[in-house]
Amino acid sequence: MWDNVTGSVWSQLDGVAVSGPLQGAQLPILALQTTTWGAWLAEHPDSTTLDLRATGFSYGARFSFGRAGLGRNFRDTLDEIDLSGSRVVLASDEHPRKIRKFSQALISRFLSGMVVKIERPDRATRIELIRQMSVVRGLRVSQVAVEEIAAHCVGSIRELEGAITKLYALKTLINPSGDELADGGGSPSDEIGLVIAEQLFKDQGWQPTTPIRMVTILDHVCDRLAISRADLLSSGRHRRVVLARALVAYLGRDLTTQSYPEIARELGRSYHSTVHTAAQRLKKQMHENANIDLGGSEKPVPLRELVDQLRHEILKATGKS
Repeated sequence: MWDNVTGSVWSQLDGVAVSGPLQGAQLPILALQTTTWGAWLAEHPDSTTLDLRATGFSYGARFSFGRAGLGRNFRDTLDEIDLSGSRVVLASDEHPRKIRKFSQALISRFLSGMVVKIERPDRATRIELIRQMSVVRGLRVSQVAVEEIAAHCVGSIRELEGAITKLYALKTLINPSGDELADGGGSPSDEIGLVIAEQLFKDQGWQPTTPIRMVTILDHVCDRLAISRADLLSSGRHRRVVLARALVAYLGRDLTTQSYPEIARELGRSYHSTVHTAAQRLKKQMHENANIDLGGSEKPVPLRELVDQLRHEILKATGKS
């Protein structure tokens, strides 16, 4: 939230000024009442409302497409913007053609402009964003903790913002005085380490609503590497197939309670030693920041990024089940 009086910027989540003259200050907590405008006005007839046009900022507008006519209002709004000579930028999780509630007339207006796909931030970008957000919050975060956060927050920048906000709150709860912070069993330090970073992802908001099944891991790995389930379970040694088995073994141990013998059976193997070896080899390659050449038209990708993306997609799919 922008404070026009002091020029400070306040976090809407915890009410702390993140920049400006009042950086670090805390807003008082006030009670919130959810009611209708009519009921409120009956109790408080002298109430006034905020005229967004008078603030000097554009807050946008929200439209619903659940009822007939509202989609047309949105289309008319776009036409007015176009006639005024202004331009509008819209962000969406899907291509306009894939949004079923959009009418054909509305889709055609979107397609008349430039439709581009914005890729999710890669690991290097996420790490840099985490560092910058931490500086704004006045947090000192160790490299290993930064990498832990980057590994879990793959979906969007909003996930990163939420994680850093929660990290700030967690650090404040553990150490409200702001003095030295003991992270784990090491020496006291005001630097946030892996132990505290791991606490971020242990609550229900970051955990799947149902247990992850091995079949979900197998399906996502096969889809990502463009191989069939039959190829995965065969004795083939193609590099994609070998990589897929290693990914299944690593993610199976990371995301489920399955043992290596159980994972081996899922992969059609009689002995688990090869599955264990494959998982350990993959872990070593990740530690070495290895890139993986998947062949075809794809450029080499960092193995860590591939694992992070697969973990994110598997958790996302399980959360929807």
